[in-house]
Amino acid sequence: MNKDTKALDDKGIMDDMSVFQLSRWLALFDGINIIGDKAEVKGKKFSGTHIKHPALEEYVDSTSVLIYRELTGGELI
Repeated sequence: MNKDTKALDDKGIMDDMSVFQLSRWLALFDGINIIGDKAEVKGKKFSGTHIKHPALEEYVDSTSVLIYRELTGGELI
């Protein structure tokens, strides 16, 4: 569990969340951070960055499966 996940867990936010839901949120969080990092490298403000929804959705779909496997040690059913 990384420091961001630990902070959410301490607040009880993840209590009612399934592992699959948590995986999707973590994938979205990761995707947004990647976009923010790329904007920063290009010297742009994140608020002015255009986010391509289909690309982000595809990233979340593929990454959430990997996160799910990492959290559970198993395959997504």
